[in-house]
Amino acid sequence: MTRPSILLALALALVGCGGALPVADGGTGATGDPCTSASDCAGGACLPLPGGYCSQDCAMAPCAAGEVCRPVAGATSCLKGCASAADCRTGFSCFQGSCQPPCTNDASCPTGFGCTSGTCTPLAGKAEGQPCKVDRDCSSRRCDRNAKVCRLACAVESDCPANETCFINPFDANNDNSTDSLQPVCIPRRARGSPIGGSCRQDKDCAQGQCELGVCVTLCQGDGSCPAQPPMSCVEMFAQLDIGAPKVNACLLRSGTLDFDLASVGNGGPVGMPSNARGFNLFVEAKDQDTDYYAGIASLDDPAGQSLYAPFNTLQEYLDQPIRYMNSEGTSTVLVSNSPARVPAVLPGLYSFGAFAATATGLQTTFSVRVRIKLAPAPPTAGTIPLHVLVTDLSGGCTTFTAADAPQRLAGAISTLKQVYQQANITIDPVQFFDSRAASSFTEPAKGPDLELDALLKQATAADARDVLELVIVKNISGGMQGFELLGIAGGIPASTGIPGTVHSGATASVANLCMDPSGALLGAVAAHELGHSMGLFHNYEQDGTTDPLTDTRNDMNSNLMFWEENGGQHLTPQQTQVLLANPAVH
Repeated sequence: MTRPSILLALALALVGCGGALPVADGGTGATGDPCTSASDCAGGACLPLPGGYCSQDCAMAPCAAGEVCRPVAGATSCLKGCASAADCRTGFSCFQGSCQPPCTNDASCPTGFGCTSGTCTPLAGKAEGQPCKVDRDCSSRRCDRNAKVCRLACAVESDCPANETCFINPFDANNDNSTDSLQPVCIPRRARGSPIGGSCRQDKDCAQGQCELGVCVTLCQGDGSCPAQPPMSCVEMFAQLDIGAPKVNACLLRSGTLDFDLASVGNGGPVGMPSNARGFNLFVEAKDQDTDYYAGIASLDDPAGQSLYAPFNTLQEYLDQPIRYMNSEGTSTVLVSNSPARVPAVLPGLYSFGAFAATATGLQTTFSVRVRIKLAPAPPTAGTIPLHVLVTDLSGGCTTFTAADAPQRLAGAISTLKQVYQQANITIDPVQFFDSRAASSFTEPAKGPDLELDALLKQATAADARDVLELVIVKNISGGMQGFELLGIAGGIPASTGIPGTVHSGATASVANLCMDPSGALLGAVAAHELGHSMGLFHNYEQDGTTDPLTDTRNDMNSNLMFWEENGGQHLTPQQTQVLLANPAVH
């Protein structure tokens, strides 16, 4: 069986070390120099080793060149780098590339080493790379259960020689053909692989470490043991094995959006959320986005086993779901969380779900699941997202312009749109305009899916970039409720925001808005409303009196941007802001 994906937390105790002393304003002592207090050291920390040991905490920042970030009794500290004992001060030895104090017995040395005259030295046995059956066959005391060769054991990337990498090495401990345990070992670095933080589909795509959540990651202990570029953090993740998901600490992008396909999900997950996940999408796509099939999830449970979404039979059951969601034709997108009062945050751990693509009569087709995870060191309070305005052929409409004219003709609308989202500390920038050959009008049916809108959105956004808002300007929208002019329609709640070229990408707005209000204020408000839907906001009030899953929109009524009549107000509440900022497309 294959390993869907990771995440681990192993700690290697440094030989003979205690915890770091309190940090103080640094003196002049370099890393590895003797000290009596933190004030003696340029790095601001004096480790309680023989004679004191100047250092600095590398949990949040990398060590200086030539230094090594190592676990030290539950903390992480910079140690002086070395090639031999001659590089270290008297009484210290060079072990695993850093100057360390003498060992006292075999137990004070890492696996595979014994204490000889105060220095950790390799034990007797076969050398690395030679065949083995059990751990005691190897000098390293680690026989790779998969390759059946001797390897060095490791807990972090720096435990391995420069030409090797620490690999989590999932294996089958109980011989039932399913991976259920980890045995991290040093293996040769892979040729032509992506760097740490680079994209990947499988482990062999990475020069170091392993492929997890679509990016290459390495095991770590503290942020200082992670690359500074791109900015990365040492975060809690989960090694998704065939059976179980042990925690691991791995270097992952500090902020940004992870976007990857789940390999072989059958009809469900799970998917592991790292500790710096602040929001995520599950995007389910029927084969070829065939709109004869409804695609979506049938269930979603959080890491604590709480149901966030389950099948419903009544309107009230739908309204009461912790995550409000409905599958749709061709594709659908789930946003966690679109209801901060009910689901305040993304929890680190495994989210389990069931997915499907089927007709109303039960005929099934193949489908894929794409995961998009928003990463940030803390819950976001601001964001930025570009806007692409796609102008269809408006000939014969109440007014006509092209993408070349749009910056001037739509200046008022864009100004209003930006002002609306500034309430949520979201900056709409840059704004770009493009001509589109998609249909310039469509009819909204009285019930059932709007296949004309589906085709329009798919064509209009097909060549677009990822992670942008997409607004399609059309000549006319027909249909809808009697007595109401249709001024705009979104591709979904949420739409496939950030994923172009789907039947639910983006939102539409009619040029009729501009004819009714040449200033552009109406068009800007309508566009803001529909783009709010596309990023995950429901109507705060519907015509029938039902409400969204938020608790701070009740008093807004028609002063809120998301009131069901699109000539309502423009106010956004704090919870609506949380929903918008949870969307992985908002940077």
